[in-house]
Amino acid sequence: MRYTFSIFLLFLVIGVASQSFKIESEVQKAYLSKYAEIYEDAESKYTIEHVLNKKASFEIVKEEIPYLDFTTSTFWLKFSIVNESDDKQNLLLETARPLTNVVNLYEVSWADRSVKSVQKNGDELPFAERPFAHQNMVFPISLEAGETKEYVLQLKSDGETLSAPITLWDYPTFSKADGNNRLFSGAYYGMLVFISIIFFFFFLALKLRSFLYYVLYVVNLLFFQLSIDGFAYQYLWPESPWMGNHSILLFVCSTAFVLLTYGKEFLQVKIHSKALYRLSNVLLVLISLCFIASFGSGKIYAFCFPFVNLMSFAAMMVIIISVIILIRKKVNISIFFLMAFVALIVGAALFVLGNVNVVKHNVITEYGIKFGSALEVIFLSIAMAGKYQEIQKEKESAQEQSLKRLQEMNQLKDEINVRLEKQVAERTEEIREQKKELEEYNKEITDSIHYAQRIQYAILPAEEQFRRLLPESFVLFKPKDIVSGDFYWVAERGNMVYYLAGDCTGHGVPGAFMSLINTILLGEAMSEKIQLPGDILKKVRLGIVDTLKQKGGSLSQKDGMDAALCAIDYKNKMLYFSGANNPLYLVREKEKIEVMIRGEILEPSIENETHKLYQIAGDKKPVGYSDHDPEFTTRSFKLEFGDTLYTFSDGFADQFGGAKGKKMKYKRLREIIISMQNTRLSEQKDVLDEAFEDWKGANAQVDDVCIIGVRV
Repeated sequence: MRYTFSIFLLFLVIGVASQSFKIESEVQKAYLSKYAEIYEDAESKYTIEHVLNKKASFEIVKEEIPYLDFTTSTFWLKFSIVNESDDKQNLLLETARPLTNVVNLYEVSWADRSVKSVQKNGDELPFAERPFAHQNMVFPISLEAGETKEYVLQLKSDGETLSAPITLWDYPTFSKADGNNRLFSGAYYGMLVFISIIFFFFFLALKLRSFLYYVLYVVNLLFFQLSIDGFAYQYLWPESPWMGNHSILLFVCSTAFVLLTYGKEFLQVKIHSKALYRLSNVLLVLISLCFIASFGSGKIYAFCFPFVNLMSFAAMMVIIISVIILIRKKVNISIFFLMAFVALIVGAALFVLGNVNVVKHNVITEYGIKFGSALEVIFLSIAMAGKYQEIQKEKESAQEQSLKRLQEMNQLKDEINVRLEKQVAERTEEIREQKKELEEYNKEITDSIHYAQRIQYAILPAEEQFRRLLPESFVLFKPKDIVSGDFYWVAERGNMVYYLAGDCTGHGVPGAFMSLINTILLGEAMSEKIQLPGDILKKVRLGIVDTLKQKGGSLSQKDGMDAALCAIDYKNKMLYFSGANNPLYLVREKEKIEVMIRGEILEPSIENETHKLYQIAGDKKPVGYSDHDPEFTTRSFKLEFGDTLYTFSDGFADQFGGAKGKKMKYKRLREIIISMQNTRLSEQKDVLDEAFEDWKGANAQVDDVCIIGVRV
């Protein structure tokens, strides 16, 4: 009887360990870790085949979010999902931290010890190879009604802390949570960028190194947070797995180095405490060595992760101790400076305690570092502003003393004229210096806009990508200013290639910001697997209204985009088009069949001896807030070999020029297009550019220009 009871308990434990997560209805968000079992392969010697053949001894996961500490081990987690609902479930499975090296999801069959499929992820792969385009580790999965699927999750880090949450989302809930996270992160990053720019101008005005070190610290903190959140790998170096692996360690070293340097300079540690000054220099040397080791790999590289965290904590403690010592020495130190580092330490502590499950995981622990660093930057900014006020008071005091001396000297009548001449000379020099400073400020602003231009061109599709997806194509892109409100975009999904010529409200920096927003929203539409161009434009429109809060009656209600979006199905020789205030021009040889849309033959707008040009109209409304129906029409027709497609913004047709200084207009644009059909497509860009410049002549360019040509 005793043995029978023992066997019963054994089966009960096995049953608990191998229980499946059951889907009974809709899944909004669910944590699967408590349904999983885990095995640590300390030497990373096992493959999935070893695991399936019982080489690994799994243990039940006891935490909602398993925290695995600094490690180079490979961890295997197995779990299963049962769809007991009556509907097919299309879900997203999110796991690991964005900076995890290897994150592979295997669908397996334990019955026959086989792998059914594998989805690979992690920052050792180029971002484009991820199964789901997102900064986090996300996998799309689906289960038919009544279906059970078994999974094995492989996680590996190169020495960084590793955690293994397993979260199951439905698409709407994930999209909403992701949007909230991006909004919060965007506000956080925006604050860091704004503070960097403001205090950089303070540095230019005051020429104090403490302001420069502060700006460098905020900039490094920005890149550190972008790296730890996965945004840097997604947007800055998506084709560089090496940078994806190493960026977090590089930036945490550089951030700690600049922070300690800034603290030394701000507190004048060298003057007040020789011992702390020498200790600070030792820490700077150790952090520098860790930074150099960050370019390598192996055990030393893995050791750098806990070591640099220890050095960062030591650097903050040195700064706090320096503040306390200086306060005891009656040195005037801003209390906000001390509060800044206390806030950072508290935020980091909450983040770590949440990861190791000492404190229940919640929003505060998840964003502890962001909250702490945000408060730190705010307090430091207040402290720096106070320092600026002290400098101004010192200047005012000096000016008062100078004025007093001047009044005394003015009592000597014989020197009045000399003093007046001296004042005139001084004022003239001040004006000259102010002019010089204004010229320097203007140069800095122009340099900043040029930097924004580099960012915009980095976001635009590379020429190699455009040519790869659309081999016979060209893009004529002529911004009016340094940055452009016009932009172009291309993407591929399945056998469909999507491309767009967009014209955002305004030009210059405001237009460039709108183009960035629209590029992000187009990417989100593609990630949601929306097929038809009209539905994509509708999705982008809703995103613009939501992002700019246009429903609330803000001043940005007219902000939006005119666009021409095409989707080419090369397999079936079909074109799908949707336009917002902008049409599509199709040029076809006369001997080919007529263009038919929805069973009706389309009449050409213009023709010559060899070709016909057809205009396929878009909807008369923008992609943005309007009183019109939010739906956009998708028009489709069969493509013929040799067809040439043209999409464009209004900048070309609206350009003033010619003999009478009038607009070029679309009629002349159509005439130019149909006249160059016997010219190779690779040369048509130059033909259009030359025609534009000839028409413009000495007139200023009035708007951004973007024309895309594609030949089937």
